[in-house]
Amino acid sequence: MKKGIVWKVVENRGGHLISAIMKHPYMVEYAPGEWTEGKTGPLFAFDNPQDARDWIGDDDKYAEIWECEAEEIWRPDSVLCTVSMYCVEPKDVKEWWNGHLALGTEVGCLSGTVVCAQLKLIERIGRESKNRLEGGQTGQR
Repeated sequence: MKKGIVWKVVENRGGHLISAIMKHPYMVEYAPGEWTEGKTGPLFAFDNPQDARDWIGDDDKYAEIWECEAEEIWRPDSVLCTVSMYCVEPKDVKEWWNGHLALGTEVGCLSGTVVCAQLKLIERIGRESKNRLEGGQTGQR
């Protein structure tokens, strides 16, 4: 079991930290300092803060990047196409992650993408300074 530090992109909607892409029934809500697990599979994150920042760009006013502790981290070969996930039952998505079902809708992963069994938000990283992220230093909590 690999443990380590990852960077998670979440959306802050009215003080609720939620999945940046996934919506009901896959959406997860996060609380700083608490361990969180996915509902139907692992949680997505990045292995470095710059890839997280590049993924959200400068236009998403709700996105936040958090440094996290994570457990059971691995780099997936492919992931399910997000659109196709809403065409199947959540139990089928869980079976795909467990390697028991082929759905045929896999796509490649973005640079720096990792998945983990669980993670804990530790510290929010400020988006205002690209150099701060590149240097590996975190911003204010």
